[in-house]
Amino acid sequence: IWAKDFFHLSRNHYDRFAHGAFGFLLAFPIWELLLRCSGIRRGAWSFALPIAIILAASGCFEIIESIVAEIVAPGKGVQWLGGQGDEWDAQNDMVSALVGSLLMMGIVAVLKWKRSGLPLSPVGGDARAYASPARTGSEGRAVGLGEADAERNTFAHSTGRDIGKHFLPIAVACYVAFWIALAIHPLDRGDWLLENLLIFISVTVLALTYRKFRFSNFSYALILIFLAFHTTGAHYTYAKVPAGFWLQNWLHLNRNHYDRVIHFSFGFLLLYPMRELLVRSVAHARKQWATWLAVAALAALSSFFEIIEAVIAQIVAPDLGAAYLGTQGDIWDAQKDMAAAFVGALIAALALTAARTRGKIDSQ
Repeated sequence: IWAKDFFHLSRNHYDRFAHGAFGFLLAFPIWELLLRCSGIRRGAWSFALPIAIILAASGCFEIIESIVAEIVAPGKGVQWLGGQGDEWDAQNDMVSALVGSLLMMGIVAVLKWKRSGLPLSPVGGDARAYASPARTGSEGRAVGLGEADAERNTFAHSTGRDIGKHFLPIAVACYVAFWIALAIHPLDRGDWLLENLLIFISVTVLALTYRKFRFSNFSYALILIFLAFHTTGAHYTYAKVPAGFWLQNWLHLNRNHYDRVIHFSFGFLLLYPMRELLVRSVAHARKQWATWLAVAALAALSSFFEIIEAVIAQIVAPDLGAAYLGTQGDIWDAQKDMAAAFVGALIAALALTAARTRGKIDSQ
């Protein structure tokens, strides 16, 4: 209240301060934990993953808040939320946590850079040990870079890569034909352009990084399936996809839930590619950690997407915001979308872990 009066703010922003402190104060412990236990190498990934974990945790907290407000204690839930009439309260809280974690990781990066090229060692650790190119294997032995790279490249010999060298061109050609067909006479051209930003960005990134990092054919197939689902939603707008209406009538739902299907598919279909990226890229995460770090990364991306949606609805395109968001009058739309993505990623992670435990994909 003091800050509200001093800065002439419209509301009490102590909740924003708490979310910012959450990101700022916990980013470094998470960074230290990842370096010590997950096999993550120092570099961009070691700074990005703590931020992703903070954002994912913030999104999960917003989901829990909505459950309390809607189901567990509807009478006390609204008071516990502390939204103070802000319809974008969840997104603003996540932004606060994100900014806090970015600030802390920025400070750590600057300190690391100023220590004459030697990485900032965690408390009680030896900086030289962390700067060493070798890491410790699961049996306690040192694993050199050559051996570690051989372990990382086991994905390259997976069954997904053995489908055939012509798989990717054929799959991409099929998707391009599908995209062109649905680009003709979309239901709302303005919304179609906004929705296709995700496709344009994704395809550009995959194309530019193809020479440096190639996913397995299985991962590319999962990515293209998700993009095909999203392309369908862009053509009809998510609130008016026929498949969603069919699902609504079949299950007697109160709205078109195609957007929920897409968010679930985002987590479920992209878990494997994200895990592969963490294992095979310079991040070099241990396989046991990579699966759950992938869950956190996808949950963070889902939370970040909700933030971007809110920005578009408020600033960039207020006239298209309602159609773009596709909330269909659901005040908990953002939380439910994040929950769908998280559940999808969690199911995929559990299935992948079970398959590895049974020895079906030991090489991965």
